[in-house]
Amino acid sequence: MVYTELMHVIAKPILVEFWTEFPDAEKPLQAWYRTMESEVFQNFNELKLSVPVQIMLTA
Repeated sequence: MVYTELMHVIAKPILVEFWTEFPDAEKPLQAWYRTMESEVFQNFNELKLSVPVQIMLTA
């Protein structure tokens, strides 16, 4: 299955608000946002492979 619909899980204003409070997070969050915006993932596993293991969170 290929996901063709765009989905905004995290709105950029929320990220800006966060990095305004925590300036060290700005560059990594901008890089992550650009990656998520520019990539088309065929499935969730492809998405997971694009994220460094160190920043993956578990529920």
